[in-house]
Parts: sequence; structure tokens; C-alpha cells
Amino acid sequence: MSGASSRLERVAERMAREAFEERVQELTTLAEGDLDAVHDAILSVQTKARAAGTPEHIAFTLLAATWKRIADRRRASFEHDGPRPRRPA
Repeated sequence: MSGASSRLERVAERMAREAFEERVQELTTLAEGDLDAVHDAILSVQTKARAAGTPEHIAFTLLAATWKRIADRRRASFEHDGPRPRRPA
């Protein structure tokens, strides 16, 4: 790998990491813990995300990370506090 490609890789990864965390946090806050809403959004954008590098592909990745973050928090809460009551449908 050339020096130029190494620099490009490092800069691109740094840019993606910084923007990624901020955007996932924003989506996590917006979802308010509603895994069903995130799941529905994932399915909707997945039908549009045909190719890598498209906004839809990036949205799919952000939504998938949001779902995982909420699920991980819920799992940790469950392990600590036990199950929480279900919301009425």
C-alpha cells in the first residue's frame, strides 16, 4: 500500500468514525428505545439500498447500528433490573 493510499484510508476511517457515532447517537435518541420503529425503518431503507456507497446503503448501516445500540442497552438493563413491562399495542 502506498503512502498516499494509507493516508486516504486513515483520513476516511477517521471521518467515518466521527460522523458515524454522532449520527447513531442522534438516531438512538430519536428512536426513544422503540426497536420496532427502527426495525421497520431498516426494512424500508433496505429495499432501496441496492449498491454500496449510496445514501440508502449508508442509512441502512446507521439504522442497523442504532438497532444494535438500543438492543444492547435493553439487554444490559434486563440483566441488571430484570424484564420491563411491555408497552400496550
